[in-house]
Amino acid sequence: MCFDDGWAGAVRYAAPLLRQRGIPAFFFVTTAFLGRTFFVTPQELRQLDPLFFTIGSHGSTHRMLSSLSTDQIRAELVESKRRLEEILGRPVTCLSVPGGAVDSRVVDIAQEVGYSEVFTSAIGVNPTRHGRFGIARVAVTKATSAEMVARWLLFRLGRERLRKAILAVPKKILGMSTYSNLRRVLMGEAVGYDHLFEP
Repeated sequence: MCFDDGWAGAVRYAAPLLRQRGIPAFFFVTTAFLGRTFFVTPQELRQLDPLFFTIGSHGSTHRMLSSLSTDQIRAELVESKRRLEEILGRPVTCLSVPGGAVDSRVVDIAQEVGYSEVFTSAIGVNPTRHGRFGIARVAVTKATSAEMVARWLLFRLGRERLRKAILAVPKKILGMSTYSNLRRVLMGEAVGYDHLFEP
């Protein structure tokens, strides 16, 4: 089970329930969001039981990595890893790519800077042909039904793959940079925020 972005609710409400049931999970954190309203704090991250929960990077600023220059990708991944390791006092080796914006440069740089697993937004059954550097996932939302979960357990993912293909159209039409800025507006973030985090 994975939780992206670093939402406080995932840590405050889901983590205790998972811990009670002995269910492990990954929490992928966007480090620039730490301590913001509705997001987890460094102290809350330190309190997660490392025997059950793995904390990984979700980038520094949640930018679409494949739309960035090589230097910007490296800065995103290095800074996020450094900050999380500073908070936790232990290595951080897992990365979840924001928005599924992954290409070969992102994977290569992730490996170079010390990540040993890269989680994507690809829908599929693991292990994929990319192994640890292309881990597939299926998103669970409030609209997810028991019938859907039953299909997934039978590896029947056709509907989810079709939905993902349809949702990919705006990215292709707008381009990753425009799509990213539009997403930030819809998520309540300012367009033009990116320059604050460039090396």
